Amino acid sequence: MNYLLNYLSVAKIATDDYVGFTFFVGCMAMMAAAVFFFFSMNTFDKKWRTSILVSGLITFIAAVHYWYM
Repeated sequence: MNYLLNYLSVAKIATDDYVGFTFFVGCMAMMAAAVFFFFSMNTFDKKWRTSILVSGLITFIAAVHYWYM
């Protein structure tokens, strides 16, 4: 039970922590870009879909790595 409570606890960013805020904004921007790439993949020509998929995967993986930094 304690593990679940620790998992659900949210870390707070201090008001003067500019590095933490920058990492948070960068992570959210990369996650939004990944969602955009995945949702708009079918609107591109067939020859570009693989590139859009790879771009989405790269930005998603980068966002996950930034989240755990």
